[in-house]
Amino acid sequence: IGLSQGGLVLRGYVERCVAPPVRRLITISTPHSGIGACPTGKLWAYLCPLFAWSPYGLPITFSDYWKDVAAGREAYLSSSRWLADVNNERRNQADDRRLAVRRAGMLALERYVLVEAVNDSFVVPRQSTTHGYWAWGHKGVVVPMRQTPEYREDRLGLRSLDESGRLRMFGFQGDHLEFNASFWVGAVLAQLQD
Repeated sequence: IGLSQGGLVLRGYVERCVAPPVRRLITISTPHSGIGACPTGKLWAYLCPLFAWSPYGLPITFSDYWKDVAAGREAYLSSSRWLADVNNERRNQADDRRLAVRRAGMLALERYVLVEAVNDSFVVPRQSTTHGYWAWGHKGVVVPMRQTPEYREDRLGLRSLDESGRLRMFGFQGDHLEFNASFWVGAVLAQLQD
């Protein structure tokens, strides 16, 4: 079970490592498709003005999953330190084997569960937690996961997982990781059982 950016770390493990195997991956409020706005809060009020100078290069963790749709896809692909790789978005002939290994790691899952905080103020857009995101060049226009090129082309195996019934998505009312104990037991831990 991965919480927030921990879900990205666990997904990176699933894509790259075969032992010990992961059978079920549950991610909660994880920015799978990135974030495109600074989070709100006192700490971020000080960091975000600095972040504007070099959003992909600042030595803070959310630079690794930043995606600026206004700057364009090519800028993202050439500047992203981590997210473009873990999402199998960089495609060239030299990467074919690596892309296939990452996809195979995802397809080895028995279940992939994506949990979205309906009022998430940290992961913006919140649909990133279910592999959706803003359209390139159109900040504010959300493209749901099933309409993204990554899904349609099955680059990461999302479509295969979905069509085989191994991809599950649901949400909770609340902000980033602010779920209650009954949701944890009744919805999240239930995904670990058959």
